[in-house]
Amino acid sequence: MTVSRAPPRLRLVLRPSAVLVALLAVAHCVAAVALGIALPGGLLDALAAALLAIHGGWAVHCHGLLRAKRSVVWLELCEEDRCVVGRGSGAMLTCRIGVDSYVTPALVVLHLAPQPRGRAIFVVLLPDSSSPDALRRLRARLRLMKTFSSTGSEQDARL
Repeated sequence: MTVSRAPPRLRLVLRPSAVLVALLAVAHCVAAVALGIALPGGLLDALAAALLAIHGGWAVHCHGLLRAKRSVVWLELCEEDRCVVGRGSGAMLTCRIGVDSYVTPALVVLHLAPQPRGRAIFVVLLPDSSSPDALRRLRARLRLMKTFSSTGSEQDARL
């Protein structure tokens, strides 16, 4: 008789990602150039560029450097499709991992739904976001994860 055990918890401590900071900066610069081409010059163009710069700074601060109170600074995979995330403010949230999370060797995007309710959280993990071994284990666990539909039939997660 075999006893199935839940896999051990996996904890990732996230660190600031220089690659993500660079990607966010480049994306916002390209968007500013595109707006400069698409919009007529003047006050509207300057306002759009200022808003893009503000959003770019916020995105780098929150997601790239992990310095905001709402930044996810660690996550721990629990049983099945659950995880616990720690925020920069010290708050902890129990979340459900969405089946539309994206997993590749170079990029992991986790779609997390706080339980029992709350706004969705997206966590972008690049190779320099945590230790290589922890990221490898996370990718393996996410690929093996199964979800159950409301009918109870098992189907592969799109991970």
